[in-house]
Amino acid sequence: MIKKQLYLVSLLFFMLPTLSYAGCAVLSNDKLSAVKEPLVQLLQIEDVDAQYGYVPTDAIKYIDNLKLALIALINERVACENNLSINPTQVQQDLLNALQLSELAEAEAIYGYDLKISVDRPKNTPNLMVVQAGFGIPCGDDNILLVYRFRGESWHLDLVWKSKPYNMITGAFSSYIDHLVLPANKNESTKVLALHSSADCTTNWQPLVFDVIKLADDHNPQMVLMHQKIITYRGRGLVNINKLENGFELQASVAMLDPDLGARRSFYRYRIDNNKIIREQPLAKTPRDFVDEWLILGKEELERFSNSENTALLLQQQAKLKDRGGFYGATKYCKKEELYEVEVIFNGTKEMDAETLQYFYVKPIKNGYLMQSIASYPNKRCYTTGGIN
Repeated sequence: MIKKQLYLVSLLFFMLPTLSYAGCAVLSNDKLSAVKEPLVQLLQIEDVDAQYGYVPTDAIKYIDNLKLALIALINERVACENNLSINPTQVQQDLLNALQLSELAEAEAIYGYDLKISVDRPKNTPNLMVVQAGFGIPCGDDNILLVYRFRGESWHLDLVWKSKPYNMITGAFSSYIDHLVLPANKNESTKVLALHSSADCTTNWQPLVFDVIKLADDHNPQMVLMHQKIITYRGRGLVNINKLENGFELQASVAMLDPDLGARRSFYRYRIDNNKIIREQPLAKTPRDFVDEWLILGKEELERFSNSENTALLLQQQAKLKDRGGFYGATKYCKKEELYEVEVIFNGTKEMDAETLQYFYVKPIKNGYLMQSIASYPNKRCYTTGGIN
């Protein structure tokens, strides 16, 4: 009881009016209070159902209000800067000092705790500044990503990346957050790759979402050029992103069709051509992993990574198999055809309870594979080779 009373007293001190001088800006009490008020409300929420992922109605409102208020406060700090010499470390420290977050160091809460703000200038892009802000929620956190660009004679907020209001914690931009400023030709618009996963109290598998977003300018709002979601194994060390000369590559440990095998390493390599984001080889390192990825491709990518002579039939076959679980059998090599044969035993369906045995024939090409054909019977000329899956 005494500890809780002391905590409530610290919240009262935190809410006292302040006028903060931050670099070239004076952060107004209105803007600071707009952040503090929903934050204090969140810190006092007690939720016995937090482990089940449901977000209380009041928390939904306060979370959204807090994120909007943080954006407004950060805007006020950046607005007075009028040249490229802006110091990200100073901006970050000014914002943290103004909010007096040290008053909440001992906060024990399930919403709003551990509020952080980080400010960075990406390498080789002197006209950009990236701000990330986040705070705790049950089994994770919620984050926003802001990208400011210097154009004309001032800094403009050209990208805001945040979740919509959510009633389940899985709706937050949580747990794994990262970004990458993508390469662009001289006359192309700046684009950013942004990634997030989701808060979850019950599983080690979680969605990883990555978006490619074109920054806003004087004439156009920001635009999402690509939105992709994959199921990954929880853990930051299992996701890697790299900038390429004309695009980017993301590698992740993703869920497989075969639950006994668990996860595989998948490759998401994309080439950027103005506003087009084009996937390229490799999709996987082994024939079996390629089959696993091919089964979940959309129509456009399936057509690109399949034998053009069999595309129509392969589309029909994939549609019947893509949502069925199963198990992998042997991977064999067919020397005469120069193909790999991957055996898959698919589980039955409501319409047909029996298992279905299918053989996928995969053609090795430079940097990857193509799907050649699918058959219900094996090629007897194919043979098992050690170490190939």
